[in-house]
Amino acid sequence: MMYFTIALRNIRKNVRKNLLTLFMISFGIVALYMYTGSNSEMFRQFRDTVIHEQYGHFQLHAKGFSEFGRKDPYEYVINDYSHLEYELLNLADIDFVVPRLAFSGIASSDEKSTVIKGFGGMSAPESKMEYGKVFTGTFISESTQAIVGERMLAKVSSSIGETLTILSNMRDGGITAADFYITGTKKSYGESDVMNQMFILASLKTVQSMLDMNDTVDTIIVHLKNEKSFSQKEMILADFCNTHGLEYQRWDELAVFYQRSREVFAMNENILTGIILIISIFIIINTLYMAYMSRIREIGTMRAMGTTKKSVTLIIIFESTILSVLGCTLGVILAAGIAFVVNLTGGIYHPASVFNEEAFYTLIKPQSLTVAFYFILFMVVSLIASIVIAFRALQLSIADSLRWNG
Repeated sequence: MMYFTIALRNIRKNVRKNLLTLFMISFGIVALYMYTGSNSEMFRQFRDTVIHEQYGHFQLHAKGFSEFGRKDPYEYVINDYSHLEYELLNLADIDFVVPRLAFSGIASSDEKSTVIKGFGGMSAPESKMEYGKVFTGTFISESTQAIVGERMLAKVSSSIGETLTILSNMRDGGITAADFYITGTKKSYGESDVMNQMFILASLKTVQSMLDMNDTVDTIIVHLKNEKSFSQKEMILADFCNTHGLEYQRWDELAVFYQRSREVFAMNENILTGIILIISIFIIINTLYMAYMSRIREIGTMRAMGTTKKSVTLIIIFESTILSVLGCTLGVILAAGIAFVVNLTGGIYHPASVFNEEAFYTLIKPQSLTVAFYFILFMVVSLIASIVIAFRALQLSIADSLRWNG
């Protein structure tokens, strides 16, 4: 308690120098809080986009689909899927399911043609997939309507309100065709641009009839109500699939583009976070060093009055600990205040990039564990710096300390 009291007294006595130390510690916390908070929210938005607009939380297929489905897609399908939908919806925490039947072929307008990768889906569940953020036009409501990728529509020089002719292979190897009225387009946010150039979504019943595959789908997309139950629900779905001769894939196993993009972002984040961290640590060490080197004579006076080296070291450690706690706390408060103001204005602006076609805004929402880690790290750095500085200061003799002019 005595050392703590003396440390507080010394801090009050050297207010100007200690304010600089507090500012430097706070600066590091604020910089890391803002940067990691923005990136954390950006990753969350990207993840939510991939889940809610593309893959769902899980996708169910016929057994063997993931291994052989690309070679022979029409052999690994789910027949009479309606009762599976009913059973899935009766499971706890299942929000909705989206049955789909994929097909490939050629889309032709009056002027041009292009290769497509299409899906047949049901209007009601498909409309819950949050296409709204990346969707222009009106959603499909009739059997002859379709929405397509924005890039795909541009490739065939067509537009909303026009008709595309779709040619595709049937299950028995024959060729089939159907005309679809384009009601809307989907942008390529959160997905590969190549996929957007081939995307088309049409009525499930129409696609089934076109391919001669009535009451058949190849995928059932499962959306959860609560993502906190993800691991628990995965075990339940694994049992469900084993019972019905199905297999499942998690969203993160399907979202290859997301995983690669996240790796790029994570690498950049780690590099920049490391740079900010190193600069902040050196600033803190330098500030503490300058503060204590200017007090060499004071330390010499304390030792001349009979204070032991151990006591001097403990006083310095207590001072540094108090300053680091105050600095980190002040930094978190300042960062939270700045983040609150920034979030009120709409967040941080991000221009269009190779990962998304449109500019967007992200809020600053750092993870609590990350903030706690940097809080503790800066405290430890300050403590280690104070010990090293105290050790160096105490190497000087009392006479040299009293003559110190630094």
